[in-house]
Amino acid sequence: MLQPRPFALVFLSLASLAIGETRFGRPVAKLANPKEFEFVNFEDARFPVIHKNTASVACMAYREQQRYYVEVAVTNPSSKPILLNKYFVQLKSDADFSSVDTLAVAAEVERTGAAPATPQLSASRASSISSGAITSGDDRNGKMLAAIARTTQEHANQLAARLKTMGHERQSLSIEPGGTRLYVFVFEQTGRKKGPFEIAVAAGAETLVFPYKE
Repeated sequence: MLQPRPFALVFLSLASLAIGETRFGRPVAKLANPKEFEFVNFEDARFPVIHKNTASVACMAYREQQRYYVEVAVTNPSSKPILLNKYFVQLKSDADFSSVDTLAVAAEVERTGAAPATPQLSASRASSISSGAITSGDDRNGKMLAAIARTTQEHANQLAARLKTMGHERQSLSIEPGGTRLYVFVFEQTGRKKGPFEIAVAAGAETLVFPYKE
């Protein structure tokens, strides 16, 4: 069931500052064996890529607490069209995952962006602020939290637009020779078990696998 999660998103915004690479404010999943991959810059992001005779696939995964976003770009280097299966991207793990509707997720993310989380003040602090007794430290903290909220809102709006435009349900499954098409999938984890996972992409006559560590 899709639920707004503003406080979790603010937490991820803070945590991602220390994690490193992010996508729309969400931490990018780390490959289990990054040295074995070539990386390409695609639409302002750094994607690992696998080249095969029948297809080249670039893949990126980024996450929230129980949700994983997977962006896959498929290029057809052959002389014949590639016809993809509707569920050609699968997230495989010991944990339980299911694919969810990207447009429904986009609507939820957009609601989160329209009403970003704001910090709750204690009664004593609220009283101090209303009476003008706020300290410079309180002022700095307030400005920092407001900036985080604005950034969270901006990321939510960007991600919602991405899901609406590139959600796999809206894309053609046919790729012409020399063409490239980008798809976005969303997977929800039903339990809390964490661990390594794989993203398997069936394209052409090949299944290309991207192994990730949690």
